[in-house]
Amino acid sequence: MLRSARWAALFIALAAVACRAKSATQLPSDTCARDPEREKRDAWQRPAEVMDTLGIRSGSVVADVGAGGGYFTFHLASRVGLQGKVYAEDIVESHLKKISERALKEGLPQIETILGSESDPRLPSGALDAILLVLTYHEMANYDAMLDGMARALKPAGLLAVIDPLGELNQSRSSYAEKHKMSKELVLQDVTRHNLRFVREAKGFDSGDNSRLFFLIFEKR
Repeated sequence: MLRSARWAALFIALAAVACRAKSATQLPSDTCARDPEREKRDAWQRPAEVMDTLGIRSGSVVADVGAGGGYFTFHLASRVGLQGKVYAEDIVESHLKKISERALKEGLPQIETILGSESDPRLPSGALDAILLVLTYHEMANYDAMLDGMARALKPAGLLAVIDPLGELNQSRSSYAEKHKMSKELVLQDVTRHNLRFVREAKGFDSGDNSRLFFLIFEKR
């Protein structure tokens, strides 16, 4: 009986070690840490497809601007691996604290948090292969300053992805912010003023709350 208990304890310990090791290489929806809400979002957000579209691979240097709870941050960390880098930027310090704590727990040193401001993402200059701006653009009151900062942070030919819920045409910016939606036409007008050229519109998303999200890709000139 005692021997069986010891073997059971050993098995549990080894399983815990395996889960920690797997977290550095697998997506966060693996069997070690199931999260029904994350898995539900994975189904419509298609994070692997987003990263494929942007050419994000092992060793890439990327940023998740407006990282929030870190949904894309941890998917990105899984993709770029220990040879890459993920900058998780947000203006809410408590969000970044949670991301840092989880990254430490899961053994993901490739994640670095950055406390930005409403007018500056404070990303390293000329360092990034890609920037993701997901469910964030409509919140940016100082969009020109933010876009300047992101353009400076991209390498030549680096990519900016804007994913946001589609709003009706000809609304005020305050109305878009209140409704948590955005106009594709406004994004196109804004972004192309900042040394970024429009590349294409990728396949969008239908979220669980019946919102339609667009996916625009820009490249640094």
